[in-house]
Amino acid sequence: MLGIVFFLASLGELLRLSFFDRIGVLPLDLFVLFFGFFYVLQKIWKKESLQFPLFFPVLLFFMWGGFGVIFQSYFIGFSSGETFQAFAYLIRFLSSLLLIYPCIDMVHLSPKKLKKILYSSAFLVFIFGMIQLKFFPSFYDLRMHESGWDPHIGRLLSTWFDPNYLGIFFSAAFLFLLGDSWNVFKKWQFPFWRMVLLMCFLYAVGITYSRSAYLGLLAGGALFAFFTDKRLLILGFSAVLLLISFSSRAQERAWNAVKSAESLLVQTETLPDATSRLRIQSWKVGWNIFTKHPVVGVGFNTLKTVQKKEWTFMTKSHAGSGIDASVLTVLSTTGGVGGLLFLWGMWRVVLLAWKRFGKESDALYLGILSAGLALFVSSFFVNALFFHLLLPYCMGALAFLFAKKTI
Repeated sequence: MLGIVFFLASLGELLRLSFFDRIGVLPLDLFVLFFGFFYVLQKIWKKESLQFPLFFPVLLFFMWGGFGVIFQSYFIGFSSGETFQAFAYLIRFLSSLLLIYPCIDMVHLSPKKLKKILYSSAFLVFIFGMIQLKFFPSFYDLRMHESGWDPHIGRLLSTWFDPNYLGIFFSAAFLFLLGDSWNVFKKWQFPFWRMVLLMCFLYAVGITYSRSAYLGLLAGGALFAFFTDKRLLILGFSAVLLLISFSSRAQERAWNAVKSAESLLVQTETLPDATSRLRIQSWKVGWNIFTKHPVVGVGFNTLKTVQKKEWTFMTKSHAGSGIDASVLTVLSTTGGVGGLLFLWGMWRVVLLAWKRFGKESDALYLGILSAGLALFVSSFFVNALFFHLLLPYCMGALAFLFAKKTI
């Protein structure tokens, strides 16, 4: 069944079923919903423990998110349809997190099988991306912008239709695989399939031309290199220089990133590209919402509704339901209480990964920690921590961390 989950995740947005007001449901969403809850009910029936390191943070966050929707549906005045939509997305988020249970059980049963599923699914996303870049390099030609998608040209989109999330995914996949392979590499053994996958994932990050993915990979890679072999820092820096030297597109993206950072530091209004301008506007919207509703927020996944009522910012886009920063999304939708619960869960992951790496000296845990850092850093520029196509892979990786024994 997990194989079906990750196969559907690799299909991405290809089979989106659209409903009113651009509400879309993927076959992945429906399958994960029934599979996740059925699996948990089965464990309860068998009187098996549901405890795992994030049990209480997840439970409390879900309860608080639900309370926020009910609370603000009265004070802000959401319609029954808007309230239902908010709860639907909250349940989708929870059902994705419930995948941790079958993933942990598979690690106990056959960790190599779960790794095979994860790597195969990621490679399939890469293959789909190569096909897309060859035959459909422009979303303008496909008129995808008329359906609310950003009109990307000449960037790897694959079936996810977004180069930023895709770049973050391959950055995390690269670091996870590097951690999983490190003990083998230290023996001067370089299995062909591992080297091919590493190169494919790294190449995929490069041709997404996603600055958030680049930054996340650099942060995660630096962490991994610092605790394993600092020569990797030199290798990584050289790879960045080569990419910038031979790719005019990468040069343009890097230059825009530098100018955007300069503009923010000196507080000017001259941002060089539209993406940066929209991102800054998104941050301002998120912060304004949080300052108005600092305790409860406006309710989980109600940002698009609130923006329609107050700002009408990007409400026709697929990006309109979140702020371009996951922490701001949490704060604006669930308030300070939800933010603390969310950070509590993340902190528990960091501590457990660090503890297991120190105790067992298995670079896989460092790879998980590095991939998590890449995801977290990138999430300051896109709402990566809540992207539904990323969540199954996150649960798959965390299962190796939460399982009592990993082979």
